Amino acid sequence: MTRSLKIRSDWIEKIKLSLKRNGIPNQKHLATDVGLAISTVSNFLNGKPVDYASFKDICDCLNVDWQVVADWGDEPMPDQSNSEQIGGALSPSAPFYITRPPIEERCTASILQPHSLIRIKSPHQMGKTMLIDYILEQSAQQGYRAVKVNLQSADEAVFVNLDALLRWVCNKISWKLQLNRIANDYWSDIFGSKDNCTAFFEEHILPDSEMPLVLGLDDVDRVFEYPQIAADFFGLLRSWYEESGMGQWTKLRMVIAHSTEIYVPLRSDESPFNVGLPIELMDFTSEQVQVLVSQYGLSWTQSQLLRLMEMVGGHPYLVSLALMK
Repeated sequence: MTRSLKIRSDWIEKIKLSLKRNGIPNQKHLATDVGLAISTVSNFLNGKPVDYASFKDICDCLNVDWQVVADWGDEPMPDQSNSEQIGGALSPSAPFYITRPPIEERCTASILQPHSLIRIKSPHQMGKTMLIDYILEQSAQQGYRAVKVNLQSADEAVFVNLDALLRWVCNKISWKLQLNRIANDYWSDIFGSKDNCTAFFEEHILPDSEMPLVLGLDDVDRVFEYPQIAADFFGLLRSWYEESGMGQWTKLRMVIAHSTEIYVPLRSDESPFNVGLPIELMDFTSEQVQVLVSQYGLSWTQSQLLRLMEMVGGHPYLVSLALMK
């Protein structure tokens, strides 16, 4: 599946008209509401390709069906009953989600407790996003607020400095929680970026509900590429984890996922990668591959199953790709 999308040409004018219908006066306000650069919003509204996650976020904000307005080119429109995520990952509520006991049980038990941080590590396309979605879904079923922020959806300009990144994170969370609070309106020139971000959480995000907030941060590898801000960003997450054992911070639970090794220098007492519950995703077992084969409605012999695993091992994405051929 493509990693970027654009609006169908016959929908461009309709989408532009939908701004006012949704009470959004201009592109700048839309960019602020969604937490994206105005250049990304401008490209979207003018029928130019934007990354997959940004396309869906903007459509959600405008209350339009992203699958209907997307120009799929020669690709068929995806079947939502089977797939809802980027790059072939499947929703945990879809029939093609394969559990890997005892991982799901451990994560669910952890996230229901205060002072919880789950850190998921695996190579690319092993199911990290799906597991985050599973955890958030389980949290929502308990009445918790659940928000996922994918760092890959952020424009390059977001990483120009720590202040820009933290404002983007705050705006993204505020928008997804429908709080209608823009970080710029509450940021103070007196304090630093980390203090402003923490204050925004303390004053506007955490108090909004008595229920816990489960924050999923996907693809945090993106921050590794910017060592000038990485140490401060991850140090802030560690400080929130330390705070989560007291006061209203007990409502915050975090899930962070990354694919690569941590190659930015972090002090042991300022790293979120040496605390909480570590989860490492491995290849599917033969039994799990067999379950996936059955989910695709295929009746394979044991020898066919073994031949598949000889070719791709139990790599979740490669197995799924082979079954879709």
